[in-house]
Amino acid sequence: MKAIIKALRTLDGWIAVVEKGLLVVGALGLTAAVLIGRFASSADAYEWAKILMIWTGLIAASLAAKNRKHIVVDLMGGRMPWRIRGALSLVSGLAATLLTLFLARVALLYVAGERARAIRSDVTVPFGDGKVEVWVFEVILVVGFAMLAWRFFLAWLEDFQALLEGDARHFMPHVEGLPPEGASSEKA
Repeated sequence: MKAIIKALRTLDGWIAVVEKGLLVVGALGLTAAVLIGRFASSADAYEWAKILMIWTGLIAASLAAKNRKHIVVDLMGGRMPWRIRGALSLVSGLAATLLTLFLARVALLYVAGERARAIRSDVTVPFGDGKVEVWVFEVILVVGFAMLAWRFFLAWLEDFQALLEGDARHFMPHVEGLPPEGASSEKA
């Protein structure tokens, strides 16, 4: 199982490189769109700013989830035994994965509806000398939620492996006196 998780994390690392590049381009584009909109009073620039804000937000959320730096509510802190903490981590990780998969599915239905609507009417955003249908840019909703689900699933796999191996340090790295990673932690 460790080899599978390592291979998936390697793939995830390459995906993160692409995401970081898109995040930089999105942030620069967002800044340019806001400045152009502000000083040139361009409605098109404001439209681009809205699109880029959604893109950068979802990509940043995905990268935060990759590093487990997303929002976490920890009511009990280190007071809970590590096995219970691990079990709750599995439950919440599975719930997060399923919820983001559900949101990706809803986003897919939304984008499909927007695409069908674009065929019947002119729902476009100016792009260079032409126009691009808005649904093309809304695909990030599907991709963003799917990437979040992927990242939550990888974290769930790591938690599952740690629980099977009895690795208390994985769930409570800040607690002193726990055995080192990989050592038996029956007493913890």
